[in-house]
Amino acid sequence: MSDKPAQERFGGVRDNTDTCTLLAKKEYKTTYNDQEKHCEGSVYKIREGPFFVWERIYWGYDKDGSPIIRNRFKNCSSKEADEFMRTGNAEVIHDPFLASRPRKG
Repeated sequence: MSDKPAQERFGGVRDNTDTCTLLAKKEYKTTYNDQEKHCEGSVYKIREGPFFVWERIYWGYDKDGSPIIRNRFKNCSSKEADEFMRTGNAEVIHDPFLASRPRKG
């Protein structure tokens, strides 16, 4: 996944991945322009509350063989962010929901 910060506008405020908290990341398939594509997704928490998913979608290769990557940003609720973290092969980096989950056992 890219180390370069991405910027997007959320709730009227421009924010970027360097000033947000990375919660989890994973690879999966997604639909982009009616085509199924490989994707690297990361879920973030913005400092003042909301969550978003940054998807880096692999579109193909250009003429010199470099990957063409499309960026897509999606706002998500805390429930959707928690679900992103708990499903698939997510690598959890920081879990703000841990204290509110019921304990097993």
